[in-house]
Amino acid sequence: MQCPYCGEVMERGYMAAGCTSANAMTRFEWSDSVPRFSSVARAPLSRFDELSWFEGYRCRGCRAVLIRY
Repeated sequence: MQCPYCGEVMERGYMAAGCTSANAMTRFEWSDSVPRFSSVARAPLSRFDELSWFEGYRCRGCRAVLIRY
């Protein structure tokens, strides 16, 4: 897929949202495969053992992320 903003090739992957207990701040991470755990806290990404992620595309050139929900 080509980026609609700059025309570069976009990467398919997953954006996950998690929270670390150390600082209670939300952290967004990009992964090439379906996320299973937060890479920082090593805990499930949501309170009820449900994962919080979206499949989408990212452009490294202009840092755009396209996500459908």
